[in-house]
Amino acid sequence: MSTVREDKLTRIKSLNPRALSYQLDYHINWWTLEKTLDYHRIWWNHTLIENGHNRRPHLTYLKDIDMAMQSLY
Repeated sequence: MSTVREDKLTRIKSLNPRALSYQLDYHINWWTLEKTLDYHRIWWNHTLIENGHNRRPHLTYLKDIDMAMQSLY
């Protein structure tokens, strides 16, 4: 039987399992995860600006992560 917290962790993992799964387990350090998300946000924006891509899908993806993170508290 899963807990609410485990379900929320599963939701975050499903957003980008390759980038975040190594940070997410049942003994997670929330401060570290928040700093990791900040790093990903900066990295995505820099990479997309540098390569001239349309940023909207990626900003939407980051908004989804932010919303999932807020639901954990």
